[in-house]
Amino acid sequence: MAANLFSGLTLLANSRSAEDESDLFAVDYLDDTRYYPGSVKFFFEKLREDGKISAGGAGIAAFLSTHPDPVERINETNNRLTERGIPIYSYKNDGKNIFREEYMRNISEKL
Repeated sequence: MAANLFSGLTLLANSRSAEDESDLFAVDYLDDTRYYPGSVKFFFEKLREDGKISAGGAGIAAFLSTHPDPVERINETNNRLTERGIPIYSYKNDGKNIFREEYMRNISEKL
């Protein structure tokens, strides 16, 4: 049982690590396009505003989660943007060069 528990916990850590790596790849990819590299965090910002997530997930539920804390994902994306000298916009901000309307139109056309 202990071995099963240990391997299960190891897989959770790997899953969280993979999600963080995915966020990094998204910022890297978008940085080479004209779309805003920080848009990877917009989904989590919307969830936070709607009260679906709260800051500082802690305890056993956060420990056993297969995904990183959404608020931490927002913060980590902001840190990555700051390191690259990219301005930080929220999902509500139609700041310069994020091409939100064009992006939404492209997605809608593919649905």
